[in-house]
Amino acid sequence: MFSAPRTSWRGRASALVAAFALALPLTAAATAPATAVPAAAATVQAAAAPAGSAATAGIGCGKRIAHKGIHAGGRRVAWLDVYDNRNTGAKCAVTVHTGPSWGVVRHTAVRLKSANLSVSTGATEAYRTNRVVLRGVDGVCVAAQGGISWGGKMRTTTVRGLCG
Repeated sequence: MFSAPRTSWRGRASALVAAFALALPLTAAATAPATAVPAAAATVQAAAAPAGSAATAGIGCGKRIAHKGIHAGGRRVAWLDVYDNRNTGAKCAVTVHTGPSWGVVRHTAVRLKSANLSVSTGATEAYRTNRVVLRGVDGVCVAAQGGISWGGKMRTTTVRGLCG
């Protein structure tokens, strides 16, 4: 059995940084501010961002305030992620496939609800739902519900009491 040599993530990151540094023009490297994050740290952070996070999903809704698994038969098949943007007073939610459901087309839904507002979306998706956004809910408690059709049933999870 053939086995490739193992390289640590630190070694891979260093190799990527070295390759990237060779591709940069000398003037760009010289004009970088002294307080900039080292390229190795930036590379590792980008590679370590979990699927469905604001960085990878591109939802740009601020800080994640809830991350709850949706389970079927003891296995996690999706995540419900809720984000809060203090600058805009908006809250966002998205349901992201994971594990055995990643890349598998299933009905996937997400709902975000306050006392007097509600927004939801649901569609046949392979990776994640579109985001739902409630604007103007800064200081208001909201609840979020995410779901995925798995094993012939709609599997759901709910997060309540997301205040602030």
